[in-house]
Amino acid sequence: MGCLSVCPELVTGPKELVAGLGSCLYIPCRYDLCLAGPEAQLRKLYWLHHPYYDKKKQEFTGQKVSSMGEFRDTPRTNQGDCSLILPRVQANNAGTYGLRLVADPSRGSYKGLLWMHTVTINVTDTPTLVWEGPVTNTPGVHMDAWTPPATVTSNPAIGTRLTFEPLWYHDKTFLECVLQGSDGKIITRASRQLQVNYAPRDVQVEMTPSSPVHEGREVTLSCRDTAKPPSHTYTWRLGDRILPHRTAQVLLRPIQATDGGSYRCQATNTVGTIESLPTTLEVYYAPRDVRVEVTPSSPIHEGQEVTLSCRDSSKPPSHTYTWSLEGRILPHRTAQVHLRPTNVTDGGSYSCQATNALGTAESPPTTLEVYYPPRAAILENLTALPALVASRITLHCALGPAHPAPSFIQWLRNDCWEADTLGPTLSFNADPARAGAYRCIGQNPAGSTFSLPLSVIVWYPPKAVQVLQSPGGPVVAGGGPVRLRCQIGAAEPPKFTVSWFKNGQELPGPAPDLLLPGPEPADAAAYACQARNEVGVARSPPVTLDVRWDPGIRAPQKEDPGIWAPQKEDPGIRPPPKIGDPGIRAPQKEDPGIWAPQKEDPGIRLPPKIRDPVGPQGVELVLDPGRRVQEATDVTLRCRAAARPPPSAFEWFWEERPLGRTPEGLWVLRAVKTQASGRYRCRVTNDIATADSSDVIVTVYYSTATILQRTFLGLGVGLSILLVLGTLGCFLRRRWRRQTATDEEPAVEPSRTFFLCNKMPRIPGSPRPPPGPDDADAINYSSLLSLPGSGSVPRLQGDTVVYTVLKKNDGAAKATEGSDYENVPPGSSNRDRDRDGDRDGTLVYAALALFSPGTSRGHAGDVGDTVEYATLRQ
Repeated sequence: MGCLSVCPELVTGPKELVAGLGSCLYIPCRYDLCLAGPEAQLRKLYWLHHPYYDKKKQEFTGQKVSSMGEFRDTPRTNQGDCSLILPRVQANNAGTYGLRLVADPSRGSYKGLLWMHTVTINVTDTPTLVWEGPVTNTPGVHMDAWTPPATVTSNPAIGTRLTFEPLWYHDKTFLECVLQGSDGKIITRASRQLQVNYAPRDVQVEMTPSSPVHEGREVTLSCRDTAKPPSHTYTWRLGDRILPHRTAQVLLRPIQATDGGSYRCQATNTVGTIESLPTTLEVYYAPRDVRVEVTPSSPIHEGQEVTLSCRDSSKPPSHTYTWSLEGRILPHRTAQVHLRPTNVTDGGSYSCQATNALGTAESPPTTLEVYYPPRAAILENLTALPALVASRITLHCALGPAHPAPSFIQWLRNDCWEADTLGPTLSFNADPARAGAYRCIGQNPAGSTFSLPLSVIVWYPPKAVQVLQSPGGPVVAGGGPVRLRCQIGAAEPPKFTVSWFKNGQELPGPAPDLLLPGPEPADAAAYACQARNEVGVARSPPVTLDVRWDPGIRAPQKEDPGIWAPQKEDPGIRPPPKIGDPGIRAPQKEDPGIWAPQKEDPGIRLPPKIRDPVGPQGVELVLDPGRRVQEATDVTLRCRAAARPPPSAFEWFWEERPLGRTPEGLWVLRAVKTQASGRYRCRVTNDIATADSSDVIVTVYYSTATILQRTFLGLGVGLSILLVLGTLGCFLRRRWRRQTATDEEPAVEPSRTFFLCNKMPRIPGSPRPPPGPDDADAINYSSLLSLPGSGSVPRLQGDTVVYTVLKKNDGAAKATEGSDYENVPPGSSNRDRDRDGDRDGTLVYAALALFSPGTSRGHAGDVGDTVEYATLRQ
């Protein structure tokens, strides 16, 4: 039984063949004696034509076909070729052929081996070969005649050849070759099953379970394909990342959120490699990485618009958000919260919770810092005001809540920078040069808060007291009146009384002027005046009046004895005395009216002498033309410092924002606009260190043109009213000019006329000294004229200019009003005097000091005033 299971058939060969007339027929045949045992012996092997079994002889008989040359056998072998060749086939060769095989069995077998293999031969005169099967319908199939080579048969044979390129679906299909006779009937056929190898196809990724899946579950990815031979290698990709798996299945256990994405697989066999289309795996998970984002980033300024965004990673996306501020639940339920405008109460620690179908997660706290300027700035004096000169003045600035707290307090005097202090107080010695309207500024990155102005008045005794004689020089007894006037340079409070001394003896009655009608020889003496205010007393140097007797003198005719009309040759007109004149005392360092900073003065810091290498010191930012400028002005910033080696770079900042970097300490702001206002700072760097200057506040105010432009843009209908008013104003002005022209002296030179406002603008809220008989009401404008024929206007030390006549423009309109000028006591005006008198409003003026714009301004009447009056007389 074991032999039967492994031995092939005893004889193998075709069952039916077709041959054409005259052709050579090859009948293939093989035998194998395996069934008879390993020691079987072949005893008989021959072919019979029309074989039949003879029962009497108990043997197959028939027409025996000669085997010599036509039957090739190898007797006495256990296997071999038993093929038969029929050359030049004739019609009588048709029929049944049988191969008789007899073999002796091996030892142990009980009987021999007998076998008959039959083959039917059909003979036709015009046979044809036809191909059948699905492959014949493939595009590109080609058939042509084919002559079998000699290796197939040594005799002539017919054949046809089929050429095609098999496709994957031809695999396991049958291809048949059919032999047909002349009548079209199938004589015989032969078939062969095709075996086609092809690259993987229909490659796809399958997921079990299908997407989406929840995080933590188990997912199986399978790479499905069709291939022959089967695929032996698989490559997996997640997005653009190659995974380490090389099998047809990938098990993800447990699945993570990072496992989600687009998967592809490649299947590879001996023919080729094909990749699948992407398949997306969605992994659902609860919110994670929850955080709060602030736009713009913290800190922000109060009033800005801020957006708070709750960012998270989740699938499906979060659908509910919960916000809290410092643990307090807010009413917002969206992913974004808009704060516009931002208030101080909006600052604090924010958290948000994100929720989807799988769970909830909370963000860590994020702090929103809201900057706001000081809520208030209140300036008060801690010492009594007005203050006496040389006393100590302390100002206190109380700032309201602010975030962040200001690092220093800035102090302004008359709207110009005065000092910066770390604490809330500013202390300094009372000095007329430091009098003025003070304000304090609390400043932080969010802005500045200004206090209301506080007027600091420094009281000091009268200064520069001197006696002026008119006419000057020796006088003739009885020749006309001599007026001695007490001139006071400045005093605070400006209310004072004047006393006169003759040869050291006080004369009765206070009076600003001493009139000697005669004069008489007895009037010749040394005269001095003394000015007294609430603070102290100052006496002038004595002036000696020389009275001479001349009996031939003629009394003046045209001139009123009470009016002094100076002539060109009158020696009574003297320019203001220069320092060094016996009547003028040069200011000394110890003079309380003169502030001369010393090296030891803590308000003045001198940069240290640099001997060894040292970083920048004494860094100072200086502005030209100043801290308050009109728009469209060029502002030059200069940064100065002491350093060794010299500075190598200068950096410039505006509102803590960098403007740029220069190799030299110069930065120019071209045609500044109001938006350029703010804090400026410079930074100096050398090879040793870096240092910053203090912040300097620049204020850019609108020009008159801009103010008018902005005003007119908003007027509309009011423009017509302004035009009417302008027309009326022109009419009135022309009328006034005609009236003025009739009152003026013809000899006045117009080129020397200018307008002068005689009082400083008062700061709102500043205290004013109590009124007195010496006070004067504010005038609008007046014309200041040089006397005709007086020549060029002489100039003294500094910017002092001597003028002689001050003429009011309002004529007799002031007849019922008080005094129009400072330091001119009110008195009766004789409006009936002639034209050369006071009827036209002309006042005698001896000297006018015009100080440069850079001179510090103080309270009216001190040495820092813009205008200092000497003597005014009606």
